[in-house]
Amino acid sequence: MKRLGILTGGGDAPGLNAVIRAVAKVTWAQGAKLYGFRNGYSGLIRGDYLRLEKPHISGLLHKGGTMLGTNNRDNPFNFPIEEGNNIVYRDMSDKAIQNLERLQIDCLIVIGGDGSLAIGREL
Repeated sequence: MKRLGILTGGGDAPGLNAVIRAVAKVTWAQGAKLYGFRNGYSGLIRGDYLRLEKPHISGLLHKGGTMLGTNNRDNPFNFPIEEGNNIVYRDMSDKAIQNLERLQIDCLIVIGGDGSLAIGREL
């Protein structure tokens, strides 16, 4: 694997930054690149990401929550889209997959609870 993606889904929780930091260190030790998607699956669908580098994780252990942001609302298979003055829900899983393919992500690491992990498995 040369490129990995990571996102945090669901609610905020202690220890998420520690997991992101650990994944980053192992990824870089293997010579791979790591891309973090902001605000969970929303960032994956919208293409809102950053390539994680050492300055991003410096001092991260002492900070609570997740540096990537998270949410517990945005399911790629039932994603809210504004159409005019209305919010409609659409299956945007193809867009999520396209973004992974565009970045040539070999593996997506999902950090979260049962719901977030079930979505990751389905993708």
